Amino acid sequence: MEGVSVVGRELRCVLALVIAVFVVTGVAGGAAACTAVYAGSDVTADGSVLIARNEDYGSANWPKHMVVRPREEHKAGAMQEFVTGLAVPWPSVGYRYTAVPDWDPSWGPFEEAGVNEKGVAVSATLSAESNEAVQAADPFIENAGIEEAVIPSLILPRADTAREGVELLGTFVEKYGAMAGNGLAIADKQEIWQMEIGSGHQWVAVRVPDDRCVVAANAFRLKHVDLTDSDNVMASGKVFSLAKEEGFLAEGSTRDDFDFAGTYGVMGDPYNTYRIWLGQKLLTPSVQQNPESERFPLYMTPDEPIKPRDVMDVLRADYSGTVLEGKAERPIGYHGTLESHIIQLRPDLPELISPLIWQCFGTAPYSVYLPFYGSITETPELFRRGNDQYSPNSAWWIFRSVAALAKTDEQRLGSQLQELWRSYEEGLLSRQPYVDEMIASMLADGKGRQAQQLVDDYSSNTAIAAVEQARAYGRQLVTLLTKAGEKDYDPKLCR
Repeated sequence: MEGVSVVGRELRCVLALVIAVFVVTGVAGGAAACTAVYAGSDVTADGSVLIARNEDYGSANWPKHMVVRPREEHKAGAMQEFVTGLAVPWPSVGYRYTAVPDWDPSWGPFEEAGVNEKGVAVSATLSAESNEAVQAADPFIENAGIEEAVIPSLILPRADTAREGVELLGTFVEKYGAMAGNGLAIADKQEIWQMEIGSGHQWVAVRVPDDRCVVAANAFRLKHVDLTDSDNVMASGKVFSLAKEEGFLAEGSTRDDFDFAGTYGVMGDPYNTYRIWLGQKLLTPSVQQNPESERFPLYMTPDEPIKPRDVMDVLRADYSGTVLEGKAERPIGYHGTLESHIIQLRPDLPELISPLIWQCFGTAPYSVYLPFYGSITETPELFRRGNDQYSPNSAWWIFRSVAALAKTDEQRLGSQLQELWRSYEEGLLSRQPYVDEMIASMLADGKGRQAQQLVDDYSSNTAIAAVEQARAYGRQLVTLLTKAGEKDYDPKLCR
């Protein structure tokens, strides 16, 4: 295999050309949007709490890094400051956490997803639009407030539990104001909280039932919210009264049956509803629903216990073979996905290995999900590199460029690449229980230091091996594409 920094001149030139064509022909660009899946512990195959999401963006060439933020002590009065002007006092100790930030922090860190040392996970966010009446009554603020770019960076260093994370974020929204509408998930190994920020200062969070799953897109989803149920619901103090006083409360809403989405959101946009329909169809095919419906049930019971593979399939899905094929323009599996993550919080395993992140870089349909333990102390350097120009030393760009090459002959090379990555993932998925068992055995024998080393080595070595596999696929793709005009062209990738 080639070393990390060695790529031939011919490969660099071909990659640059193909990526340029890839962008010009419309594969990059488009509206930003995301799709999420949440699953309670009673409906997952291994009893894990699961949150997952595609992070989509208007440009396909916007690298993400994967990093570990170290545990830090802070002096009294120290402030956590952001480029928006927001400044929040640091706690005395900021917890270690994983994150997937943007390569360029000029607009904020956009850390998007991660797990902290207390086993609290955040996936943020699903951008969502508030209606005109809401914007008039409690508009979003213009700067120095809470927005997608800062949410994981605020919560992960501070939260000991998912519930505490929601309380913290809710307090920040009410104190500093929100800059945009958003939906997100905060979870630990006991529960998932689905939170939606509907206006400048109003929000609601609901505990996802253990025996249900959720598919969400870029629209508010929370309905039938019982604001009197303090065990399962948290909300801003005026979320109901403001709507009632200002005259935009959704019809039929009461304090114990509050339609938050209908009150604060914009309903019925097919750009969002089609994706929700598709995700629910994949997880619960026994339930027949009209894809043209304006709204779909928030909670569903999947036909089969949910495994990471099932969620991977949802996050890669398009409308092929459905009644929306050729009609719906915006699939779940999207060319503008920057990264995709599936976070499992597994209650029956030791704290060191309870959180497991399946992390995918670039567009999910043409890339691979890799396992990283949430307790890793560092990520490989390749995964901390990359800007908006192609680099052979950036894991994100290596995965992204291979996808770009394969997509130039989508029917043949693209489908082959998908099959190859799926086979690769099957190996990782089948191996994972044995690695878990090995580390758990070390911990039971009091070998904590060795267990941490194996956590780090397995996560790092598995990731680097996948990069080398992507390099190998890339070399094959370049060879095939440069022979495309020859009579003996055989568009076939090898394993």
